[in-house]
Amino acid sequence: MEAQWYRLQQALNAGDTAVKFEEPFFQRLITRLNDPGAGSADRSKGLYDALACAYANDISAPALVIKEGLLTNSELSKAGLSREPLTKRVSILQIQMSLAVSDVFKRVKRRYLVKPHIDVSLSKAIKDEQYQSYNGLGQQAAVRSTLSSPIDSTLMINLPTGCGKTLVVHALMLMTPSHRLNLVIVPTVGLAIEQAERAKQLLSQAELDHGGEYAWFSGQKKETRKNIFERINEGTQRVLFCSPEAATTSLLPVLFRLAAVGHLGSIIIDEAHLIDAWGAEFRPDFQVLSPLVRSLKGIKGQGFRTILMSATFSPSTCECLKNLFADVKNPPIEIIGTFLRPEPSYDLIKANSETAHTNLIMQEIRLLPRPLILYTTAVKDAIHWYEILGSEGFLKTGLFHGKTDNTERKKLISQWKEGSLDIMVATSAFGVGMDKADVRSVLHTSVPENLDRFYQESGRGGRDGRACLSKLIYHTGQLLVAQKISQDKLIGIDLGLKRWRQMSQTGKRTDLGRLRVSLSTFHHEIQRTSKRNREWNLRTLLLMQRAGFIRLHFSSPETQKESSLESDKQQTSEYYQDYFSKVDIEILDDGHLDKKIWIQRIGLRRKTEKESRQTSLNALTDWLAEPSTSLCRRLAQFYTIDGYAPETSCGGCPGCRANNRHPYTPTLGHSNIILGWNKEQPSNRLGATKNLLRVRYKQSNTQRSLIGDWKHWINALLQTGVVHAIRANQDVLQILKKTLPAGSGFWCAIEHTENNTMWPELVLLMPGENFIPVSYDFDQFQIIVAHENLADPHAPYRKWWECDSQSMPLESFCRKVNYVNH
Repeated sequence: MEAQWYRLQQALNAGDTAVKFEEPFFQRLITRLNDPGAGSADRSKGLYDALACAYANDISAPALVIKEGLLTNSELSKAGLSREPLTKRVSILQIQMSLAVSDVFKRVKRRYLVKPHIDVSLSKAIKDEQYQSYNGLGQQAAVRSTLSSPIDSTLMINLPTGCGKTLVVHALMLMTPSHRLNLVIVPTVGLAIEQAERAKQLLSQAELDHGGEYAWFSGQKKETRKNIFERINEGTQRVLFCSPEAATTSLLPVLFRLAAVGHLGSIIIDEAHLIDAWGAEFRPDFQVLSPLVRSLKGIKGQGFRTILMSATFSPSTCECLKNLFADVKNPPIEIIGTFLRPEPSYDLIKANSETAHTNLIMQEIRLLPRPLILYTTAVKDAIHWYEILGSEGFLKTGLFHGKTDNTERKKLISQWKEGSLDIMVATSAFGVGMDKADVRSVLHTSVPENLDRFYQESGRGGRDGRACLSKLIYHTGQLLVAQKISQDKLIGIDLGLKRWRQMSQTGKRTDLGRLRVSLSTFHHEIQRTSKRNREWNLRTLLLMQRAGFIRLHFSSPETQKESSLESDKQQTSEYYQDYFSKVDIEILDDGHLDKKIWIQRIGLRRKTEKESRQTSLNALTDWLAEPSTSLCRRLAQFYTIDGYAPETSCGGCPGCRANNRHPYTPTLGHSNIILGWNKEQPSNRLGATKNLLRVRYKQSNTQRSLIGDWKHWINALLQTGVVHAIRANQDVLQILKKTLPAGSGFWCAIEHTENNTMWPELVLLMPGENFIPVSYDFDQFQIIVAHENLADPHAPYRKWWECDSQSMPLESFCRKVNYVNH
C-alpha cells in the first residue's frame, strides 16, 4: 500500500494520467480527475475515498496535491476536505472511521469458501483455466444434480448471491446437445442483457459462440429476432435469455414446436422467488410460467428439465413453488447450499422528520465508499434523488427504474459494469442478479416492503467477497408506504366470482374436456374490454389456481407458415391475437361456481397470502423497532427451510455490535443438502445381484497407460448411464479429462476422501495405491477396479476380491460392458 500511495502522489504531482493502480480507490481518483464528464462532487468524492483508503491502511497524515483549478476550496469543503494554503496539500478535515468503514477501505476479505475441485468433464467443456474449483459444496451439488438428473426433472436450487447459480446455466448450455435450447427466464431486461453477455463470453472461450445475440426482449430489431429464430430452427442457439412475458407470448409457439420434436433442453427460472413475491399481482406472467411448463411437459417428447433458482427461498415461497410446479409422480429435487452473506456490515438510522431524512441521506452520500447503489421504492423518488444528485455535482450517476427504456438500460448496464458510473439510483427493477462484483455501498432511502427485498438488495454489495456497507435511513411515514405495498390489493371474492362466472359461461369445451376461456371477457358492469380488464381476469384465474379450484393450460398453437403475402400475414397475426387471448382451464373442484365454497376456499387462500406477506414485512419492521437484536439471527430464522438453516455469518449488524460481537466470517460453503433425489439402481444392467462389483486387473503399467487402455470401457459405462461418477486420485482424474472423448458427457469427478451417497460410481485404484477406507453407502451402486494383489484392509491374509464370489477379472468385466453398450 505504501508503494502505491507514493506512486499516486508522484502521478498527481507530474500530471501522469496513464498510470494504473491495483488499488481501486486510487484508480478511481485518477480516472475522475481526468474525466471531462465528471462533476465537482464526483472529483471531490474520488479524492476523499483515496485519502480515506490511505488513512485506513495506516498511512500517516495522508494528503494529496491536485492540479490547480480542478476543485475550489468551497467544493472541497463540501466534501469534508481542506486545502492547506501554502503547500496546497488536500486532506480530510475530520475523520472518525468505524471498524466497518475501515474494513471497506482496506477491502478486507470477508467470504471464505470451501473450494472443491471442479468436475473435470465440465472444466474440459469450459476451456478456461480460471475455473479450477466450485464456490462451495452447495454449488458443486447444484451443478452435479442438474446435469445428472433425469431429463424431465424439476429442481429447486437455493444458493447464496455471488456463489454460482450462473454456473448452473453455463454448465447446461455447454453440456446439453447444441440442438436442445436452454431457455433462461429472468425478471428484468437489464439482467437478460447482462447474462447474455456473460454467456457469450464463455461460449466464445469454449469456441461455441455463434456470433449472434443470446437475449430476447422488446424493442429488438426484426433482423436480430429473425436470426435468433433461424438459429433455433437450425439447432445452434444453445441458450436464450428472456422475460416471463416473452416466454408466455412471442416465444410460446417456438417452445411448443421445440418440445414436440425433443429440442427443448431446459427452462430455467432465475430469481424464482419472484414467482411468489411478484406473480400474484404485480407481474402475473411469473405465475403463468407454471401452466406453460405443465403444458409443454404434456407434449410427447423427450422432456426437459425445469430449474427454479434463487438466493432467497423462504418457506412460504418454497410452498408456493411446489404447489405451482410440483408433479405428484415426480416431486422436485431440492438443493440447499445457503449461508448468510458475510460481506455487508448493516447500519440503521431513523430520521425524526422528512427534512432530517433528506439531510441524513445527503450526508451519507458524501461519505459512503463508491461504487454506491441508492435504492428507492417509487419511481418518482428515484427521479427525485437523481435530480438532487445532479444539482449537487454528482454527474457520474445513473438512473434505472421500471420505466427506463431498453436502449437506456443496455447503456446503463455497460457503464455500470465498466466503472464509468459511481452511483446508480434505482428501484427494485435494477440489480436482481446483476453481476457487478465491486459494489462497496448500498443505501436504502425508504423502507422496502419486506425483509426479503431488503436482504436481496443489500446483497448487491460485496459480491467479490470483500467488506461492504448496507445502510437503511428511514422515517416513520415510510412504514405506511411499505405496509401498503406489501398488502397490494388481492381481488375480492364477489368480484372474482363474478369474473369467473362470466368467463366460464362464455367458454367453450376443448377435445380434452377442458374449458377454453377468453381473458378479454368482461361482465355487465364493465363497458368494454381493456388491458387492465385482461390482467384482472388473469389474476382471478391465478388466485383460483393457487386455491386448488382449477389448473391452467396452454393449448398447442397451430403451425403458421411464413409468407410474404400481406393477406397471409394478416391471417397469421389475427390467429395469434386470438390465440393469446385464450387459456384452457382444467376444473379440479365441482364447486367452482358456488359462492359458499368460494368464500371458504378463496377466502382462506387470500387470508393465507396476506398473512404470509405480513409475516415478511413484520420480519423487517420488528428489526427496525428493535435494532439491538441481531439481524443475522433474524435472517437465519427467516430463511430456514425444511428445518435446514443457512450457515451463519455476519459482517456486522447493530445487534451484534451492541453485544460487542465482531464480524463472524468462518469458512462457508459446507452446506450441500439434496432432497428428493431418487437413486438409480443400474447394477442389474451388468448382471450384478448387489450394489458392489469388484473387478481386478493384473497389469502394473503407469497410470497414464492404464487409462489409455481402459478409456473405451470407461466411456461406455458413462454413455450408458451405468455410472455417473468416477472416484480416483487427482492425477488420474486429470488424465481422464484429457483422455475421455467430449461425447462422454458430464460425470462427477470424486476424490478418494470425498463422500458420495447420490451417484453410481466407478472407483479406480492404481497400482501401489492402498485401499482407502472411504465410508461407502452400499445402497448406491459401485464398481471398484483395483490390482489383484491388493490386500484386503480388513483381512490382510487374503486379497481384497477373494471374499466376493461375484468378483471378476477385468477381461470378463469388459465383455459385460461391451454387451450392455451394444
